[in-house]
Amino acid sequence: MTRYQQEQDRLNAVHYLHKMELGANHFTSLKCTDRSHMENVLDIGCGTGAWCLEMAAEHPDTNFVGVDLLPLYPTLVRPRNCRFLQADVLRGLPFADESFDFVHMRNFGVGVPAELWPTLLHELQRVIKPGGRVEICESDMVPRGTGPAGRLLAKWTHAALSTHGVDPTAVRGLPKLLQDVGFQEVRLHLRDLKDGAHGGEVGRASAEAQRDEYSALRPFVTRALCMDELAYDRAVIAYEREMETMRAHHHVFYVVARRPGRAM
Repeated sequence: MTRYQQEQDRLNAVHYLHKMELGANHFTSLKCTDRSHMENVLDIGCGTGAWCLEMAAEHPDTNFVGVDLLPLYPTLVRPRNCRFLQADVLRGLPFADESFDFVHMRNFGVGVPAELWPTLLHELQRVIKPGGRVEICESDMVPRGTGPAGRLLAKWTHAALSTHGVDPTAVRGLPKLLQDVGFQEVRLHLRDLKDGAHGGEVGRASAEAQRDEYSALRPFVTRALCMDELAYDRAVIAYEREMETMRAHHHVFYVVARRPGRAM
């Protein structure tokens, strides 16, 4: 299996983890604008397109657009009401003002330098229709209830990301950042996800996702910190054991907000 295929599998597994944990593909109700019908929905950082594809099947009268820097999404077979675009979101969204009723963004923060969060959120507000909403789902990438291996992996990962100006803990400030750019009705919903068998089926899936994420980050982290790959691998293996023997868990931040104004 190529690294490309491994990343597709990893992203799909994360998608189904969130769906399993929530019992749905979204945290907030999609019936959340002033409109009786949602015409257009945007998924930022769509990855393999799993969220868009499932939502398009569930809502055949709504148009779904997924955008990502890498074309991991389907290019040929997809529902008629679903399409994908390749674009660098941090350089601006390739859409006209007030194009979407709802914007969904999940696990995108790991690629956003801290100083660019306000610019990105301004772009979200620009493309959302008055009265439309945004839902953001992120992790601060801080393992909790774990041992030295989990803490060490987090330390290495945060240090490597900082070389690109990225601070995963910046997502804790999303409610204020959204308010600062003009969003209203901002709500933060903090969910605690158990990692390991003590969390049942969801916990086991979450532990696998945690392991696979750190494994996927291995080339980036070891290069950025000029560190020994074997030492990194040993830490991942030890972290797996910690998730099974300790009460490991991590936080997931769901933030929902509304653009001011009423739908036309």
